[in-house]
Amino acid sequence: MQEACMELAVPKLWYCLLLITRKIKKKMWHYSDLKRFCIEKSYIYEDLADEQFKAILSLFHSLGFYVYFHMPDKMSSESNLVCTDATFLYQEISKFLTVQYADNDPILDLFRKTGDISAVKAQDLFDALSVDPSIPPAWLLSVLHHVGIAAKISQGSNDHYFLPSVLPSRNALDLLPQRGTVDNLSFTISCKTDFLDVQFYGLPTGVFHRLVVDMANRSSTTVDMENRGCRKFTHLG
Repeated sequence: MQEACMELAVPKLWYCLLLITRKIKKKMWHYSDLKRFCIEKSYIYEDLADEQFKAILSLFHSLGFYVYFHMPDKMSSESNLVCTDATFLYQEISKFLTVQYADNDPILDLFRKTGDISAVKAQDLFDALSVDPSIPPAWLLSVLHHVGIAAKISQGSNDHYFLPSVLPSRNALDLLPQRGTVDNLSFTISCKTDFLDVQFYGLPTGVFHRLVVDMANRSSTTVDMENRGCRKFTHLG
């Protein structure tokens, strides 16, 4: 059985760019700086710079070499960042997914109780997790929101980034309702002036965290899944 394959006509200079950026210690680039670097080193033509640079980012991101998230609702392309080493960035993001297993620390302990980054200073949290200093906290929070790891809940002029994955978890089988009720499966988030009030009875592991994020991103909604035999989630916007 012959396997299907795809052929791409990629300029050799683009491959040279990939090799060079792998050797360069700097991994986080401003979009405009990396584009200028490509023009100066003749990896792309100046008169076709916008089109060719976007093609490079799209190709290298799809192949897993670079990481570039197009987030026009959060920032312009020129102010966005490009990571030229996907492994480097994913290792930094994974630190937010393993907070439950991190060493005891006053900042992390507080973060584990609420899942609300606004409850602590973002820079203090990044320092406690040893996030690489080349990654701006504001940009990484936007990425966590963009990929569905964090929910962004607005309250007036304040934005709260909520990560349900950092809250204590239990196996979903341990949370099965007793006597025909789902009360022990309820999960409530309510926005207050300076912080999120989170009430829960232990989160099941797995894709449920992504469901919580998706629902929390829907501002001013109430979702009741009790009648479906599923866990009940209520977001009070």
